[in-house]
Amino acid sequence: MRYLLAPLFLFGMSLSAQEPDFKSETVEPMRPCASNQAANAAACATPPHISHRVDPTYPEKSRRERTEGIVRLKVVVGDDGFAHDIQVSKSLAPDLDQAAIDAVKQWKFEPGQYLNKPVPVEITIEVSFRLSPGAGLPSTANAGSASSTDESRTLFVDANEAYSRRDYQTAANIARQITAKYPRHYSAWNLLGIALLELNELPAAEDALKRQIEIDPSSVNAYNNLGRVYWRERKYAEAEAEFRKQIAINPEDHYAHANLGLMLRSAKKCEAAMPELQRALTITRNNAGVMLAQGECDLDSGNQARGLSEIEQATSAAASAGTWNSAAYVLAKHKLELDRAEKWAQTALTIETAQLGDLSVNHISVAQLRIATSIASYWDTLGWVYFQRGDTARAQTYLEAAMFLNPSLECGDHLAQTYERLGRHNDAVRLYGMALASTESGDAVPPDPILKAEVRDRLAKAGDPARVAALIDQGRADLTAARTLTITNKPPSAGSGDFHIVIADPDKIAGVHELSSETALNPLVPAWSSLTLPVPMPQGAGVKIPRRGTLSCAADQPSCRFLLLPASDAARIASREAASDTASTTKSAAVDPHVYDNLALGMRISLADNWKLVKEEKGSFSRPGNALFGKEGALAFLLLTREHLEAPADLYSKTLESGLARQKDFQRTADAPVVRDGVPGERWTVRWTQGDVTYSGFMEFFSVGDDHYRITAMAPVEVISRYSQSLEEMARSLQFPLLRLEPKVLDNLKP
Repeated sequence: MRYLLAPLFLFGMSLSAQEPDFKSETVEPMRPCASNQAANAAACATPPHISHRVDPTYPEKSRRERTEGIVRLKVVVGDDGFAHDIQVSKSLAPDLDQAAIDAVKQWKFEPGQYLNKPVPVEITIEVSFRLSPGAGLPSTANAGSASSTDESRTLFVDANEAYSRRDYQTAANIARQITAKYPRHYSAWNLLGIALLELNELPAAEDALKRQIEIDPSSVNAYNNLGRVYWRERKYAEAEAEFRKQIAINPEDHYAHANLGLMLRSAKKCEAAMPELQRALTITRNNAGVMLAQGECDLDSGNQARGLSEIEQATSAAASAGTWNSAAYVLAKHKLELDRAEKWAQTALTIETAQLGDLSVNHISVAQLRIATSIASYWDTLGWVYFQRGDTARAQTYLEAAMFLNPSLECGDHLAQTYERLGRHNDAVRLYGMALASTESGDAVPPDPILKAEVRDRLAKAGDPARVAALIDQGRADLTAARTLTITNKPPSAGSGDFHIVIADPDKIAGVHELSSETALNPLVPAWSSLTLPVPMPQGAGVKIPRRGTLSCAADQPSCRFLLLPASDAARIASREAASDTASTTKSAAVDPHVYDNLALGMRISLADNWKLVKEEKGSFSRPGNALFGKEGALAFLLLTREHLEAPADLYSKTLESGLARQKDFQRTADAPVVRDGVPGERWTVRWTQGDVTYSGFMEFFSVGDDHYRITAMAPVEVISRYSQSLEEMARSLQFPLLRLEPKVLDNLKP
């Protein structure tokens, strides 16, 4: 059977940034200055500093043979910051030597300097290979079984990849499978622990990480991660102890130094925090979070010029929405540079809201629900900037919207203080109670005890000190009331169900989608469009906000009750639901040979007669997944592609066209909107020349959050008309089962 494969550039084409072709002049490398030697003295240079480190992959042969030790490499770090002329000066084993070289080739350095200019410097690097107890032996019962080793390794890769794409529930589910079958796996308990930490299942995360330490008392990361759990639980003494254990194992662990410094800063212990923060920056420079913490500590100690400089450096080091927002909040807290704080907060909102530009109520993803949580935090920051500047009316607008979207202790405190400034005493008391009540959710992150005590004091001062507990009880009821909407029960219906809604107008619901409910509630859906929200979005916010809630109706009641979930709760529930087992769906879909259904790829099509799958390429966090189809003897092809890229649809479109434009004689002759399986997208008519053959056809692409889907149909221009009908029919059959089912347990989904 013979097929013509797709042009090579398409298969596996990634839109991620390409590795640059760095070039350096041929210069004799210098030696680094000793620790007691001044830079530039005796023709020595400042030593290079590692800014990005890649751990080596342990070769399977050496793992089975339990070969351990150190590979010593002689390396020239060029003025481009990359490793060149790597030579082994102390060998361990051929496969381990090569693994060390392959890892160091990917390292990035801050180059050494001589006379304030970057220069090549020759240094020695030691790469350690150490097996944890039981490593290479997935379980005692299966020791020596190649199939068991392969299975555990495959599962671990899947779990690690799920964690990398922030699909923490899937990572936890797969890690649990590994620990159940291979209870002494070398790192699965650690991965389970950090996934549970992200899911805020803190007691279970603590247990998993303690189990990892039991298996491997000299673990290179479990103590640090256990410290993160204790820090989240506000157990500062226990967290500090674990971070210091990690540092004792590896004094150069910048994660442990950074986390210890950040934790001490959050505990208002800047004097102890600063040495750890500085040590973290010495090991790995340009860590924005660490620089922000340094800046805030300097502001707290009165060193304003230095603190502002460090905060500005942080925004330059990582110009992300989170960094802009955090920097703005630090300035607002200290009532400094408030115009700049406003600009930074607005920048954070612009970045984040752009990711919801293609929001569809029928396909709201976990990532989009998480963005809603971030927007609530950013609105709170902007509102507090306005409060500190004296613009109380604008502060009220943003703080009310933030509290309605995702109630929190901090936001409730800010809004209560705003009401006090406006003379709305009773509303201030009510908000202080609501702020304290918001910390009581079983799934809530434990609040900052210092802030909680401050808010409690403010409540006692504004209200009756003897009635603080009762006021918090009332705040609990007020929180529920603030999130409850009423809908006319006409025609009379009974039952309950979950719904997604989209808010696009300041106070109107722009879309409703049933997640799960009894069909008796369907006739009520049209009434949602006339529903007015109790708290409008800020004027000019220019964003669509996804919300989730439960509708409850009783046949004998004139109104139904719709209880909105806080944004963070909606994201957490959706994450758990997204990881449901879909093995039964996979089996049923495989029955029809004319249907290609790959849930890991997230796409399903009905194949035209005699069209077959030619080749699959499994995707990863950094590489797109692909499925190529052809017909025996045909020169046409159809390609399905899914990739994860942190970019909104318009940026993805530009990046895609930029990649295609590199093809000879590329033309984009027409484009039009298209909808497949309810998902809006864009269709291009394209052509290009590869070799002596000119191809013509179409490309459709669809973006949902940071996941982007493409279908490409092409053939030489001389024969494209022969296949047009089949290609169009297959394109029209395109479905996105992943957007409805979100299958995350990947046991039976591997190509």
